Amino acid sequence: MKSTKILLVIVIGSILIFLNSGCTILKASTTYDAEKTINDHFKYKSNNDLEMFETTISEDLRHLDWNFDNIASIEILKLELDTNKNVKNSYIEYGRGKLKNVVKNDIKVFLVKYEILLHEETMDHKNGIYERYYFLIKSNGEWLIDDFGM
Repeated sequence: MKSTKILLVIVIGSILIFLNSGCTILKASTTYDAEKTINDHFKYKSNNDLEMFETTISEDLRHLDWNFDNIASIEILKLELDTNKNVKNSYIEYGRGKLKNVVKNDIKVFLVKYEILLHEETMDHKNGIYERYYFLIKSNGEWLIDDFGM
């Protein structure tokens, strides 16, 4: 009887450990997928590949003029998952997340530091190093950039 209880505790403990590690793997995987979307976004922008670039953004951003002709190069210097809940909550309560009724689990926010070199600087577009928040939402199983700024 005592050995049955011990065996039961070991089995339940093993199951809980397995389930917990599975959740960690899933969380790491979704973060990786979202990071890949951002990396691809910048790669396609640097390569002036509008068709592939549009696969990284939400549908309602696809009509914008991205000024591809003027980009000589763009490179990510730093990419980190933002853990400040205030930024995510602002997107949900006041930003595009509110318009789309996006739930918290379907949003990832990254702080991206990048350098851009332009063929020609304008009043609105300058060469330099910038830092922006990128808001990604899960849409049909894929992470897409839905907003950026600040």
